[in-house]
Amino acid sequence: MIEETAPEAVAAALESDPDAVYLDVRTEGEFVRGHPPGALNIPIAELIPLVGIMTPNSDFMAIVQASISADATVYCGCASGPRSRQAVALLQQAGYARVRNVTSGFNGVVDPLGRVREPGWAARGLPVEEGDGGSFGYAALRAAAAPSTGDATEGLDD
Repeated sequence: MIEETAPEAVAAALESDPDAVYLDVRTEGEFVRGHPPGALNIPIAELIPLVGIMTPNSDFMAIVQASISADATVYCGCASGPRSRQAVALLQQAGYARVRNVTSGFNGVVDPLGRVREPGWAARGLPVEEGDGGSFGYAALRAAAAPSTGDATEGLDD
């Protein structure tokens, strides 16, 4: 069962529990344009620019496990909900017991005509920061997890 938590409740939980984690599973490009402060960025899927399709990130769980304790409370968010629900399911399968989906994600849920059905994190006026997230960004987390992802060449010059 996937538990859902509204963005306002997530923001309050992140403020009151220093061990709680917001896991942003959007692409690096989406994350850079705006994310909750302190969010970790580990994309569950990556965009292949030449063909414009998303492909699963084969290192997702290895980087999550190297970056987030299985005992932590984890709030998974994406743009509107589908990717983060998938991430919640994967984390639960890996033994993460306190993991929840952020309802409406960062951008919100829209109907087929583009009308907002449920506003997301940003539209609710919650804190937002831009940029790669520094040590919380995907590049830094991937590099730190390199031994567990099997990427022994990470960080080496060509």
